[in-house]
Amino acid sequence: MWSIYIAALAGGGLGLLLWWLAMFLLRQANWNSMGQRLSEIRGKDKRSEELKYHNEAIYRDFEYFFKVTLALLGGIAYVVTRQDGNVMNMVKVLLPIAGGLQLVAGVVFALFIFYHQKSKIERWEDRFLWWWPFLWQECWMVTAMFSVSAGISFGAVPLLLGRL
Repeated sequence: MWSIYIAALAGGGLGLLLWWLAMFLLRQANWNSMGQRLSEIRGKDKRSEELKYHNEAIYRDFEYFFKVTLALLGGIAYVVTRQDGNVMNMVKVLLPIAGGLQLVAGVVFALFIFYHQKSKIERWEDRFLWWWPFLWQECWMVTAMFSVSAGISFGAVPLLLGRL
Protein backbone atom coordinates (compact mmCIF):
# COMPACT_ATOMS: atom_id res chain seq x y z
CA MET A 1 0.00 0.00 0.00
CA TRP A 2 2.89 2.37 0.70
CA SER A 3 3.97 2.03 -2.91
CA ILE A 4 0.91 4.02 -3.97
CA TYR A 5 1.76 6.87 -1.58
CA ILE A 6 5.44 6.89 -2.54
CA ALA A 7 4.62 6.90 -6.26
CA ALA A 8 2.04 9.66 -5.78
CA LEU A 9 4.42 11.84 -3.76
CA ALA A 10 7.26 11.30 -6.22
CA GLY A 11 4.97 12.09 -9.18
CA GLY A 12 3.62 15.20 -7.46
CA GLY A 13 7.14 16.36 -6.62
CA LEU A 14 8.21 15.85 -10.21
CA GLY A 15 5.16 17.74 -11.47
CA LEU A 16 5.86 20.62 -9.09
CA LEU A 17 9.50 20.82 -10.15
CA LEU A 18 8.66 20.66 -13.87
CA TRP A 19 5.98 23.32 -13.46
CA TRP A 20 8.32 25.73 -11.70
CA LEU A 21 11.08 25.10 -14.23
CA ALA A 22 8.69 25.71 -17.15
CA MET A 23 7.38 28.94 -15.57
CA PHE A 24 10.93 30.10 -14.86
CA LEU A 25 11.88 29.52 -18.50
CA LEU A 26 8.77 31.40 -19.67
CA ARG A 27 9.71 34.28 -17.39
CA GLN A 28 13.20 34.36 -18.87
CA ALA A 29 11.82 34.21 -22.42
CA ASN A 30 9.40 37.10 -21.95
CA TRP A 31 11.20 39.61 -19.67
CA ASN A 32 14.76 40.79 -19.14
CA SER A 33 16.38 41.07 -15.71
CA MET A 34 15.13 44.66 -15.38
CA GLY A 35 11.51 43.49 -15.76
CA GLN A 36 11.02 44.88 -19.26
CA ARG A 37 9.26 42.79 -21.88
CA LEU A 38 11.48 41.30 -24.56
CA SER A 39 8.67 41.15 -27.12
CA GLU A 40 5.39 42.85 -27.82
CA ILE A 41 2.38 41.88 -25.70
CA ARG A 42 0.13 39.49 -27.60
CA GLY A 43 -3.54 40.22 -28.20
CA LYS A 44 -3.43 43.88 -27.18
CA ASP A 45 -7.00 44.74 -28.19
CA LYS A 46 -8.68 41.53 -27.02
CA ARG A 47 -6.31 40.64 -24.21
CA SER A 48 -8.93 40.24 -21.45
CA GLU A 49 -11.12 38.06 -23.68
CA GLU A 50 -8.16 35.87 -24.60
CA LEU A 51 -7.09 35.54 -20.96
CA LYS A 52 -10.64 34.51 -20.04
CA TYR A 53 -10.62 31.92 -22.83
CA HIS A 54 -7.33 30.42 -21.62
CA ASN A 55 -8.53 30.34 -18.00
CA GLU A 56 -11.67 28.46 -19.02
CA ALA A 57 -9.65 26.11 -21.24
CA ILE A 58 -7.40 25.24 -18.29
CA TYR A 59 -10.45 24.30 -16.21
CA ARG A 60 -11.82 22.18 -19.07
CA ASP A 61 -8.50 20.36 -19.44
CA PHE A 62 -8.40 19.62 -15.71
CA GLU A 63 -12.01 18.41 -15.87
CA TYR A 64 -11.27 16.12 -18.82
CA PHE A 65 -8.26 14.71 -17.00
CA PHE A 66 -10.44 13.66 -14.09
CA LYS A 67 -13.10 12.23 -16.40
CA VAL A 68 -10.43 10.09 -18.06
CA THR A 69 -9.06 9.10 -14.66
CA LEU A 70 -12.47 8.09 -13.33
CA ALA A 71 -13.21 6.09 -16.49
CA LEU A 72 -9.88 4.26 -16.23
CA LEU A 73 -10.35 3.57 -12.51
CA GLY A 74 -13.86 2.27 -13.20
CA GLY A 75 -12.48 0.02 -15.92
CA ILE A 76 -9.69 -1.21 -13.65
CA ALA A 77 -12.18 -1.94 -10.85
CA TYR A 78 -14.48 -3.81 -13.21
CA VAL A 79 -11.71 -5.92 -14.72
CA VAL A 80 -9.99 -6.70 -11.41
CA THR A 81 -13.20 -7.86 -9.72
CA ARG A 82 -13.94 -10.44 -12.41
CA GLN A 83 -13.75 -13.93 -10.96
CA ASP A 84 -13.66 -15.87 -14.20
CA GLY A 85 -10.37 -17.78 -14.56
CA ASN A 86 -10.16 -17.15 -18.30
CA VAL A 87 -10.36 -13.40 -17.71
CA MET A 88 -7.31 -13.30 -15.41
CA ASN A 89 -4.85 -13.57 -18.29
CA MET A 90 -6.58 -10.67 -20.00
CA VAL A 91 -6.54 -8.69 -16.73
CA LYS A 92 -2.77 -9.05 -16.54
CA VAL A 93 -2.52 -7.47 -19.99
CA LEU A 94 -5.17 -4.77 -19.50
CA LEU A 95 -3.92 -3.41 -16.17
CA PRO A 96 -0.53 -2.20 -17.46
CA ILE A 97 -2.29 -0.71 -20.49
CA ALA A 98 -4.68 1.20 -18.20
CA GLY A 99 -1.72 2.42 -16.13
CA GLY A 100 0.05 3.58 -19.27
CA LEU A 101 -3.06 5.38 -20.50
CA GLN A 102 -3.37 7.12 -17.14
CA LEU A 103 0.24 8.26 -17.33
CA VAL A 104 -0.19 9.54 -20.89
CA ALA A 105 -3.39 11.37 -19.91
CA GLY A 106 -1.63 13.09 -17.02
CA VAL A 107 1.28 14.26 -19.17
CA VAL A 108 -0.87 15.32 -22.13
CA PHE A 109 -3.35 17.32 -20.06
CA ALA A 110 -0.49 18.89 -18.08
CA LEU A 111 1.00 19.99 -21.40
CA PHE A 112 -2.35 21.47 -22.44
CA ILE A 113 -2.44 23.47 -19.20
CA PHE A 114 1.15 24.59 -19.76
CA TYR A 115 0.37 25.85 -23.28
CA HIS A 116 -2.65 27.80 -22.06
CA GLN A 117 -0.61 29.29 -19.22
CA LYS A 118 2.12 30.20 -21.72
CA SER A 119 -0.44 32.04 -23.84
CA LYS A 120 -1.68 33.88 -20.77
CA ILE A 121 1.84 34.93 -19.75
CA GLU A 122 2.55 36.26 -23.24
CA ARG A 123 -0.35 38.69 -22.70
CA TRP A 124 0.86 40.01 -19.33
CA GLU A 125 2.49 43.39 -19.03
CA ASP A 126 4.35 42.87 -15.76
CA ARG A 127 6.98 40.27 -14.97
CA PHE A 128 6.10 37.87 -12.17
CA LEU A 129 8.41 37.02 -9.29
CA TRP A 130 10.15 33.62 -9.31
CA TRP A 131 7.98 32.21 -6.49
CA TRP A 132 4.58 33.36 -7.80
CA PRO A 133 3.99 30.22 -9.91
CA PHE A 134 3.66 28.25 -6.65
CA LEU A 135 0.64 30.40 -5.78
CA TRP A 136 -1.18 29.84 -9.05
CA GLN A 137 -3.92 27.23 -9.15
CA GLU A 138 -2.49 25.79 -12.38
CA CYS A 139 0.59 24.75 -10.42
CA TRP A 140 -1.46 22.61 -8.08
CA MET A 141 -3.60 21.24 -10.91
CA VAL A 142 -0.49 19.97 -12.69
CA THR A 143 0.98 18.69 -9.42
CA ALA A 144 -2.24 16.80 -8.64
CA MET A 145 -2.38 15.35 -12.15
CA PHE A 146 1.19 14.07 -11.92
CA SER A 147 0.54 12.73 -8.42
CA VAL A 148 -2.65 10.87 -9.36
CA SER A 149 -1.17 9.50 -12.59
CA ALA A 150 2.01 8.27 -10.89
CA GLY A 151 0.06 6.83 -7.95
CA ILE A 152 -2.14 4.80 -10.27
CA SER A 153 0.49 3.86 -12.86
CA PHE A 154 3.45 3.09 -10.60
CA GLY A 155 1.68 2.28 -7.33
CA ALA A 156 -1.81 0.85 -7.73
CA VAL A 157 -1.37 -1.11 -10.97
CA PRO A 158 1.75 -3.02 -9.84
CA LEU A 159 0.10 -3.66 -6.46
CA LEU A 160 -2.99 -5.08 -8.14
CA LEU A 161 -0.90 -7.20 -10.51
CA GLY A 162 1.00 -8.63 -7.54
CA ARG A 163 -2.26 -9.71 -5.88
CA LEU A 164 -3.70 -11.48 -8.91
